[in-house]
Amino acid sequence: GKEFLMSAGSRWVLPRIPSICREFVNRSVYCTRESNPHCGTDGVTYGNKCAFCKAVRSGGKIRLKHLGKC
Repeated sequence: GKEFLMSAGSRWVLPRIPSICREFVNRSVYCTRESNPHCGTDGVTYGNKCAFCKAVRSGGKIRLKHLGKC
């Protein structure tokens, strides 16, 4: 059978990219070494939002658990 994807607000977003990561959609973005820890649902503490978003883009399944270290 065919699968139909539903969108929450009828506005399609790039594949599963959380809204906080929209500014980092461009793969050529260079991450700074700014310290602003983000804890992912994978249990990894990412150094900042950019590092977290790069991991989200490469893996796709990670979400933000909370700000700060895991």
